[in-house]
Amino acid sequence: MNAPDPHRLRRPAENDFPTAFARALTSQGRTLEWLRSRLADRGTPVSLATLSYWRSGRSRPERLASLDALDQIESLLRLEPGHLRNRLGPSRRVGPDGASAPIPDIAAMHADSIGDALRRLGFGDGWGMIDLSTHVVLRIDADRALRRVSTRTLWRCQHDRADALPLIYVPSDPDETVPTIGLVRGGTVEQILSDTPNMLAARIAADRPVRWGEEIVVEHELEFPGVSDDCYEHHVVRRMQEVLIWVQFDPARLPASADVYWHDADDGSRIEPVDITGLTTLHHRRRGFGPGSLGIRWRW
Repeated sequence: MNAPDPHRLRRPAENDFPTAFARALTSQGRTLEWLRSRLADRGTPVSLATLSYWRSGRSRPERLASLDALDQIESLLRLEPGHLRNRLGPSRRVGPDGASAPIPDIAAMHADSIGDALRRLGFGDGWGMIDLSTHVVLRIDADRALRRVSTRTLWRCQHDRADALPLIYVPSDPDETVPTIGLVRGGTVEQILSDTPNMLAARIAADRPVRWGEEIVVEHELEFPGVSDDCYEHHVVRRMQEVLIWVQFDPARLPASADVYWHDADDGSRIEPVDITGLTTLHHRRRGFGPGSLGIRWRW
């Protein structure tokens, strides 16, 4: 019998964390309002809406502040350290890439609102282009905060004519501020929906209409208010030629360690440590990849 591969990860059941969280609350006879109040007293505030999302499985702890709060929750609910955290599995955060074809599984819980936004933007029947390759660049400042994400995507027209693309961003945490659109290259922002809470939904018009088989490159930047971050994950809904994630750190504040991870149907889930000695940036590239997800996470 072959020894198990230490780099392979178990993917927990989708409801593993929320079920354990709900059971812990019930067994201790505690309410979410009680928990919210105690977390605030301990200096790790979490809104009632976020706690409700965690319990129902609509979202889960992802950012450093949320994970710190999760440690306090385990203590408050008299659980063994790691009882809840170990049930989170790999990050499920959605990168701010323009939505394409099927909505990624991570966004399935927002499928109705995303579908409605796409219809209102004029994409009810799709948009006639597929993404071939994507390069994502993240900029982390000296306060360990994410400030900007630039996404450059190569698109190919698959219909007789196409002239626009959607940009959808849904925060994984309802308390997270929705980013704003910065520079756009290869196109212009034609429409932004102003009445979609907790979602950025926009229509980007290509520089000119494209025909079957033509390829274009569109780049957009998202500006973030600056929230401490320690991971990024990109989801791919079809096989792509290349996906590249590049994280740029401020030289004054570099991570202590990092690893890359990915999951697809062929290779399962894997994680590999990265030697970051002397580096101010990290990258993760996969070729001929998808459908699946890949990411980078780092520790300060």
